[in-house]
Amino acid sequence: MDIFIYYNIKLEVDRDIIEDQIDDFLGEKGEVTGGGSGISGGNIDIEIYDKVNESIVKELKGFLQELQLPDNTYLVVNGVRENLF
Repeated sequence: MDIFIYYNIKLEVDRDIIEDQIDDFLGEKGEVTGGGSGISGGNIDIEIYDKVNESIVKELKGFLQELQLPDNTYLVVNGVRENLF
């Protein structure tokens, strides 16, 4: 399952640091597969190894909220947009 995280303002910390924290959180459940940033914001791409698992999405959202990402951050899970906050 692929999860895409999008934010529309510059992050307060380097995106690479956040990607490493997400990788550590996911452990054997998945990994960060890419990301990018530009003038209008950025994205972080994640692959979850298990089939669709609602609990990992809920756990990931809670973890991302702890990282204090911007209020406008949202995820796209299976083609469906979900606001982080």
